[in-house]
Amino acid sequence: MGKWMKNGSNNLQISTLNKLSNTFQKCHDSIWEGGKRDPASAFDEFSKILMVKIYDERFTPTDKKYQIQVFVNDTKTMVANRVKTIYENVKRRNKDVFNKDIELPDKIIFEVVKCLQGISL
Repeated sequence: MGKWMKNGSNNLQISTLNKLSNTFQKCHDSIWEGGKRDPASAFDEFSKILMVKIYDERFTPTDKKYQIQVFVNDTKTMVANRVKTIYENVKRRNKDVFNKDIELPDKIIFEVVKCLQGISL
């Protein structure tokens, strides 16, 4: 697949509550786009990506790389497509909770993944 931008491993950092809160705020700010998106809609979109991140951590075999990260040669579209593909699996497994597609542009999905990639949820 490629080398992960930070350290090329599946090692994730266990975050403090403060670091997690700051990371989530950065993600929300990226999604919210300074008021271009309704706060409730921004939260909904963030929850979709967060669920994808949790799914990736939980179901990726230990000998495989996590997919919710940015590899060196990745484009924004490549990252967004990986997120959307995993999200389709999440939707199939949780039909009562997740029934709408991710409605974010690739560049925002990319930014959120960059924020989340090094932390363990």
